[in-house]
Amino acid sequence: MLRANSFFRSKVIRQLSGALVFSIVGRLLQVLLAILLTRELGVVQYGVFVLIYATAQILQQISSLGIPVASMRVIPEYLEENKSSYLRGFLLFSILAILFTTVILATLLLLLSIYFEWSIYKYTNVVQFWAVLFGLTALQLKKRQFSTVDRNAEGVFWEIVFPFLIVNFVIMIVGIQNIFSLLSLLGCSFLSSFAIASLRLRWNLSGIERAYLIGNWIKHSLPFLLSFGARDLMNRVDVLVLAPIAGVGQVGLYTAAFKIVFLITFPQNILNSVMSSRFARAHSSGNKFRLRRLLLLSYVITVATVLPMSFSLLYDPAFVITIMFGEEFRDASKILEILVYAQIAITVVTPLIVMLNMTGVERTIAKINMVTLSVLLLLCVFFAVRLEGQGVAWARMIAFILLGSLVIAQFRKHWEGLYK
Repeated sequence: MLRANSFFRSKVIRQLSGALVFSIVGRLLQVLLAILLTRELGVVQYGVFVLIYATAQILQQISSLGIPVASMRVIPEYLEENKSSYLRGFLLFSILAILFTTVILATLLLLLSIYFEWSIYKYTNVVQFWAVLFGLTALQLKKRQFSTVDRNAEGVFWEIVFPFLIVNFVIMIVGIQNIFSLLSLLGCSFLSSFAIASLRLRWNLSGIERAYLIGNWIKHSLPFLLSFGARDLMNRVDVLVLAPIAGVGQVGLYTAAFKIVFLITFPQNILNSVMSSRFARAHSSGNKFRLRRLLLLSYVITVATVLPMSFSLLYDPAFVITIMFGEEFRDASKILEILVYAQIAITVVTPLIVMLNMTGVERTIAKINMVTLSVLLLLCVFFAVRLEGQGVAWARMIAFILLGSLVIAQFRKHWEGLYK
């Protein structure tokens, strides 16, 4: 038993380490791309590209329909129960659904751009923007599928390492002349990465007739769409509220502090990706002992990585903020301190959120996220008027404490039936 437990832990650690290394490499490649583009395109053209790419990233959440995250729940269940016909049907449904939504969204955006005379249509077209949008969404789906078969590191590689490696290489060799060429290059690199990743991930289902449970799959996907959509908005609503109330100066201070705090969530985001499919498989097989072991391991890794980084920032937040952003950002040190406490509040319940999402409680988690988002919005307005950037940070901390309390209550409610 001890040998089996040691092998299990070492396998998880290897997957976590590999995914973490590729994630760091991918982020560095994106930083390198930003440096190259600012030199090749200039400030104005680079700003236009950032706007177009950010639009694609926002639409990516909608175009996914929650299917990538739902696949981490559905695929392990079908693999565990040998439901090969439903697995083959779900794989085809996933890619066709994303294909349909990305075509609709890309066409709609460009039509609206032309009608309202937005500048975006001058730099791209429907096919080009669709290639970027579909590529982003499909690679996210493929990464989640890789994680269901314990190949997390490879999934991260095809999502953010390979395509940006191609883009950087081409720009360094031949350069880039305009945004249109850049978007074409990005779209081609994303689609190429998706094609190769699809060839790498074989399911050995040839000859098996497809079976479909589309209503059931949509029922699984929509809660994840709402839940993760609300989560993404939580990371943006504070700035959206702060800007018109306190001005761009406070937004700059708050954003600087937020970027530092966002860095410490990096290991946990990778951990969530590695553990999600494992929670789903343990739940599908009814292995409650493995669920408890996975939860314990999640907390051990969280305590060993995220929490030490968080407490290190609390030792001297003014030193950290000035070293990274300069003396003019010293006033953001108090904001940083409050945001770190807010992050600790959400960190201690994140393993519970991941487990609940993968064990049939995703609808409740979606409702909790929606409630938290609403409370955060109201608190941001209330505190921003009085305390500006610090007030928004306090709003975030209070909202996360509420979220944590609700999650713990749900965990205790389902403990007897699901995990004990």
